Amino acid sequence: MTLVRTAILLTAAVVGGCTLKADKNEISIEHLATQPGVAQAMADSHCAKYAKFARRVQMGIEQAGPILGLRKKISTFQCVEKDAEGQGRGSAAKGKK
Repeated sequence: MTLVRTAILLTAAVVGGCTLKADKNEISIEHLATQPGVAQAMADSHCAKYAKFARRVQMGIEQAGPILGLRKKISTFQCVEKDAEGQGRGSAAKGKK
């Protein structure tokens, strides 16, 4: 695991990245509204355990958290199989039509 990824995961644990539900096909993460990248990193790490790619399928509305009114969201990701190019199935490759 790279130092950057480790730092992101530690930051997620400290500032509110919290797994609500997870299995081999999906993960839901509560995170600070201003830090969607933390949720993506957590989902990437989770889906990688199954040799899959994390694709965000839903981001909930902002809600005030219990501590200092921090704004939180819940993001849900699907864990999809990787194709030959390393992209998740059903995801469009950038620059291709």
